[in-house]
Amino acid sequence: MNSAAADIEIVPATVEDARHVAGLIATAFDPLEAARWQIGDDDLRRALFPGMFMDYVEHATVEGNGEITTDLSAAALWLVESGETKPAPPPPTGRLATALGPWAENVHAFDLALHAAEPTGTPFEKLTILAVRPGRQRQGLGSALLAYHLAGLDRRLVPAYLEASSKASRELYRRFGFDDLGGPITLPDGVLLHPMWREPAGIAR
Repeated sequence: MNSAAADIEIVPATVEDARHVAGLIATAFDPLEAARWQIGDDDLRRALFPGMFMDYVEHATVEGNGEITTDLSAAALWLVESGETKPAPPPPTGRLATALGPWAENVHAFDLALHAAEPTGTPFEKLTILAVRPGRQRQGLGSALLAYHLAGLDRRLVPAYLEASSKASRELYRRFGFDDLGGPITLPDGVLLHPMWREPAGIAR
């Protein structure tokens, strides 16, 4: 973590922050290969992504597992998972399906691929989203958010899971103790996501 990270303050995200956080995530995720595979039309992706991320943000803020930097430049959303097998996610419906048009199939395939890779058998917390606004990346904000939440998981002896969406994020997560969990999730066109697992610090792997 660089020296600037020492001044980073992290607070719980609130419902009032939800719209801003959803927009932050949409902007940060727009360049990712996985995002462009889901919705290949740039204008449509940028129009729909904020609304698509609102469900994640609202759930995390209500459950108390969303965290943001006080300058609103970075956010992390976590879900508490029981480790039990969950039903497969349904395809987009209604207005979203209509708006997505032919891209609805890719969005659903993406959700199904992540669902199939998710571990079962033991409770854990899942990092669903870690987003840093372009222009503030590589300044320690993502690292600060990770360190903040993982310290709490270590105290409670709770493992963590995520899917890394890029080489850079995969290397970041490795520095925080995550290891690859099985092989990569391979989407059509060669887009890869890497499931990763972290035992709490002090627990033998």
